[in-house]
Amino acid sequence: RLSSMKSEVMDWMKKPARNAGDIAEGLATLREIGGVPSSTFAGYLDHNDEAVRREALAGYSAADDVAVIGEISTRWASLTATARNSVVAGMTSNAAKTEAFAKAVAAGDFSGVDGVAIEKIIASLGSDHPAVLAMLKNKSGLLRPVIDLPGDGASRLNLPITLTGPFTVETWIKLREDISNQDSLLGQRGGPDFNFY
Repeated sequence: RLSSMKSEVMDWMKKPARNAGDIAEGLATLREIGGVPSSTFAGYLDHNDEAVRREALAGYSAADDVAVIGEISTRWASLTATARNSVVAGMTSNAAKTEAFAKAVAAGDFSGVDGVAIEKIIASLGSDHPAVLAMLKNKSGLLRPVIDLPGDGASRLNLPITLTGPFTVETWIKLREDISNQDSLLGQRGGPDFNFY
């Protein structure tokens, strides 16, 4: 991240002898240096070489410019899953862009945005941020608690679940100190009991 190298790399990229591989490496270098205007990357977003387009998009999304959110939303539908992950990382690289991204998701842009992107937005802004609350309200089916037990001792969720064959149980739990063998994740009367005691 040698910011003093920024102009030198830009000049190097503009030399006529540069091929697509050189340009892609130059764009990746500028993205790593940081503080490069989005316009530097924008000129390569529609380049005929796939590697150049990929690096330009990654650099463009990481630029400190809220306006990149609108441009990326117009390209979102055509992006691969890998490219989407890359631009989400860039769009959540500062609070201002993350807020604009959350508002765009809430407004219906970025169709098909996944839980990983939502998690990054929440991690950046916090779960109580107004933009996050608006986004989650409009994406209510994407993230929701599966079980929320208040800890009153009588709380349970009785479901007729039939498990056949091998299965995996996975959870994140915060345990109180007064747990007993009656505090279970999964159990059956007269059968196996996955308790925490």
